[in-house]
Amino acid sequence: MYALLYRWRLVRGAESEFKQAWSDMTVSIRSQCGSFGSRLHRCDDGTWVAYAVWPDRESRQRCMPDNPSAAAVMSTAVLERFEPLRLTVVTDPDLRSADTVDRSSVEHQGTLDGAEKSLPLAVEGSQGL
Repeated sequence: MYALLYRWRLVRGAESEFKQAWSDMTVSIRSQCGSFGSRLHRCDDGTWVAYAVWPDRESRQRCMPDNPSAAAVMSTAVLERFEPLRLTVVTDPDLRSADTVDRSSVEHQGTLDGAEKSLPLAVEGSQGL
């Protein structure tokens, strides 16, 4: 498995729109590209962080989701972008090991193995994200 950790500082007042666009984009990415979803978090320092999980690096690189309205809202809401961290998942008890993940058990609106509903994932390099 492959993961990306994104971090931004958002424009004040654009948080709700960003969260909705992030959710819309995750649905698009999951259905169009086969991602395992992501989580969106607000940090104590006011920045926002998202953790996105993919079957592998190649799946992420091939992904070109078609959701220009969500991408535009997200891009407009971002005041500052930090370089994403690229991660190789070594083990994750909630998602099983990277060698045993069954992509067919990923639901369109949920996460693998019945975990909490995930929030969407950004498109690295797309629309300024």
